Amino acid sequence: MGLGNSSTLGTLKVKAASEELPEMISNLCNLQTLRLNRCSKLCRLPNGIGNLVSSRQLEVQNTKLEEVPETACNLSNLQTLGCDIGKLKVLNNLCSSLKISNIEASGKEAHEAILKDKEYLRELTRRFNSRSSSDEEVKRVLELLEPHPNSDILKIWFYSGSKFASWNRKGRSVMPRRLEIHSCQ
Repeated sequence: MGLGNSSTLGTLKVKAASEELPEMISNLCNLQTLRLNRCSKLCRLPNGIGNLVSSRQLEVQNTKLEEVPETACNLSNLQTLGCDIGKLKVLNNLCSSLKISNIEASGKEAHEAILKDKEYLRELTRRFNSRSSSDEEVKRVLELLEPHPNSDILKIWFYSGSKFASWNRKGRSVMPRRLEIHSCQ
């Protein structure tokens, strides 16, 4: 992959990639959007991914991503992370905020996300899919999406369960400073 002098490149959409992206991608310091969706062989991001400090959007849906370098914690301007919820298990160094959208009642993927291990994540937004699942399924998924005790802000949208998760009850170690609940049934 040759990008030549691409220091002003703002968006890069890769439609096919081998198991690993070339390290030279890390030199695109002005890159704001990196779309790697459907790169079905992609397993690793470059070690220098944290050099993309201008990045606001990273999309890695439908990949085989298995590991993310620790330098990804430098992506402090990241506003959107598009990935399958199960891929969050390898993103332990996420910093700042994370928005998870279109959450459906899939206990397996929610369990794999292991949000309670994301110690640097300060703000977490969860948007459930507006299509209703059973009350028990939705509550089980919320239970599995327990945030780390260091979380400051938790926002939940479109939750349709009749009860809240047990990790958010008085006396538990997981109680964000600010809890916002929007458009819930």
